[in-house]
Amino acid sequence: MSEIRVGCQTYTWEMLGSERQGGLQEIIAEVAAAGYAGIEISNHVLGDYIDRPLEVKAMLDEHGMRLAAVAFSTPSGFTDAESFEADLESVKRLLGFLSHFPEAVLGLAGANSPSQELPYKKIDQALLFYHAVGRLARTIGVHVNVHPHSHHGSLLETAESYSYLMERLDAEIALGPDSGHIVRGGQDLVQCVRKYAERIGHIHFWSIRCSNLKIRDT
Repeated sequence: MSEIRVGCQTYTWEMLGSERQGGLQEIIAEVAAAGYAGIEISNHVLGDYIDRPLEVKAMLDEHGMRLAAVAFSTPSGFTDAESFEADLESVKRLLGFLSHFPEAVLGLAGANSPSQELPYKKIDQALLFYHAVGRLARTIGVHVNVHPHSHHGSLLETAESYSYLMERLDAEIALGPDSGHIVRGGQDLVQCVRKYAERIGHIHFWSIRCSNLKIRDT
């Protein structure tokens, strides 16, 4: 059985917005103190460190931590054709960063749009982006996954939209699901994870405390 390693995502701190104190170095220290083996950093928290990978590596090494993944999202939600080239240039910089962390995964946010009109056409546009990133990542040995979410504007929430995505997603690009987003999207968590188990290489788990939430292992 493969070793299962548990890391912590920096979105916990990102959600604090202007109330967040400290930068990446402080976050890494807090994650290490909590006992996690690694960390997933969003591109928003990574910030200018995208061009300073050796500094990040030194921070991680100081605390015996590994970089599990970098999560990448943009305002375009990858569904705006006019933003394709600019988003791809941003990914190229990020892949340069990730080339220093061969075990880390690049997580691409799920298709997102302020308008819910023609959702599958927009998912098709996102697929063009995912596949372009996948081709670039393969040249340097970086693994890529797609991370559907349930934030406002998400086009990947339902079982139908997941199926549409996975039937068209390049086989070398993994699914990076999230237990909380699956449930918020109205799906059965266990059923969804079992359906795509062979395509999952990286998964987010939420700690959910809710008296009226019942998930049956069927």
